[in-house]
Amino acid sequence: MRDRHGGRTFSLDDFIAGLAEVDPAMASTIEHCMREDSFPGFLLSEARVFRLPDDENGTPRYQSTIHVRNDEPVPGVAGFGMRGPSNQGYGTVPRWGPFVHVPAHTTLEFGIVTQTIPTEVRVETYLSQNARVMRLPAPRVDPELIVAEEPLIGVRPSDWMPPDLGIVVDDLDPGYSYVAPPEKASGSGPHWRTTKRSCPSTTGAPGFPGGTAKGIR
Repeated sequence: MRDRHGGRTFSLDDFIAGLAEVDPAMASTIEHCMREDSFPGFLLSEARVFRLPDDENGTPRYQSTIHVRNDEPVPGVAGFGMRGPSNQGYGTVPRWGPFVHVPAHTTLEFGIVTQTIPTEVRVETYLSQNARVMRLPAPRVDPELIVAEEPLIGVRPSDWMPPDLGIVVDDLDPGYSYVAPPEKASGSGPHWRTTKRSCPSTTGAPGFPGGTAKGIR
């Protein structure tokens, strides 16, 4: 862009054309972010962490993987990383794999290999319907159990799909309401009363913070 437009103005079309020469896949994502107001939405599998065979120098290797699905009709970007003890054993440090383009309605498996067992795994999605950084606890790892798999460093296609959540209740849906727990009437006797109250979309019912959705099996 400096060679072609240095000292002069350029259009968004010029910028996207230049980006497409460097990274065609990412160019489509950036163009969508610049021109549209819809966002990708990501669903995650459980993280998997296990010990690989040691490298040629006898250094331990631990594989962390996770499936990430963009379940929306627009493209996005995601990256996978972890936090764990430093190689020197002092404190914890973050380590990140590559950030990649995730097309609409697509699942990718992300992988990263480290010398230490992660204490937390992370997925970062930048501009999306998710929190920017999603932190998940790392599963427990048996360091004595070695799994003879080919290391995954980066991403590969995946056919993983999220499980069916059943009925999804979202307190921001139009007409949302909830039934209050039974209330004992004043006076004696086993008289109970159930009431139905409308709930404004900006507040949540008990157990449902505003702006959240829950799957019910």
